[in-house]
Amino acid sequence: MLQAMEERRRVWLPRARDRRVFDAIRALVTRDFQTAAERFEAAGELLDAGAARELNEQPDMARRHYQRVLEDDAGSATAYLRLGSLAVRRQDTEAALAALREAQR
Repeated sequence: MLQAMEERRRVWLPRARDRRVFDAIRALVTRDFQTAAERFEAAGELLDAGAARELNEQPDMARRHYQRVLEDDAGSATAYLRLGSLAVRRQDTEAALAALREAQR
């Protein structure tokens, strides 16, 4: 009985990664984008970290995160969409169109 209770307790304890994601979301809600980006990065959530970097006006860091996502998952439409959005912001029409075409695949 005691062993079963101990096992159930372990199931309910949040893992470190989950805690970092929770902290990142809380930081987003309070508009602390720098902290959100750092927590998402620590949790390995690079798409979300990139979005937080965009909100924190750090487009170069956001772009690096999206490119790292594509290194792991070349078919990530979301990463291509975000790269396209960043290209539009810097008025690079060709890069934006290329990214958006890749997102459609």
